[in-house]
Amino acid sequence: MIMSLITANTGGSTKRTVTNALFFVSYCVGNIIGPFSFRSSEAPVYRSGIVAMLTAYCVEVVALLAFAFYMALLNKKKDALCAETGVDIGDRTTRDLTGFRDLTDKENPYFRYTY
Repeated sequence: MIMSLITANTGGSTKRTVTNALFFVSYCVGNIIGPFSFRSSEAPVYRSGIVAMLTAYCVEVVALLAFAFYMALLNKKKDALCAETGVDIGDRTTRDLTGFRDLTDKENPYFRYTY
């Protein structure tokens, strides 16, 4: 789910590629570090490993909620900017042509974040 959120909320080919690469590297580092939280001296309970996993899951939930609020805030700011500058969000022709210009999510006035 997180991978789809990253792809859906990043505009521009180069920016999307770099963002996905950074996510993949972070994911791999987490998978390398994770098993070291399980100590053989704690067998069969592995308290430190379970605490580390639960902490990581709680941080993930909080981060996703913060992400959703931030994306909603950015959408409101874009809507206000479009209303101020007179950009018609419902104009499908211009919106579709803007997609071919490889604009980032910050540059494209028609881009809306999903959460």
